[in-house]
Amino acid sequence: MPRYFAVHLCFFLLIAGCTQFPEVDATLSEQARAADIPTLAPMDQVLADAGSTEIDDESVEAIEKRADSLRARASALRAQVLDDTAAQN
Repeated sequence: MPRYFAVHLCFFLLIAGCTQFPEVDATLSEQARAADIPTLAPMDQVLADAGSTEIDDESVEAIEKRADSLRARASALRAQVLDDTAAQN
């Protein structure tokens, strides 16, 4: 029994190795190809910049407004959608 499993496993791995992969590079736009590669910042600099950020009343209101908008969108997506076929059944 284990021998047959090993033979089947090898067979399926060989078949998987023969598959054609999609052209990932073909999906990139010219703008994406021409974009600069982002630079990595040292962690100390990132943490120092994060410590200097201040949250004021305007930013709190903007975040709350965005959160309410996302909650409303999520609620709308959770709503049941019936198409003509489902409505007839």
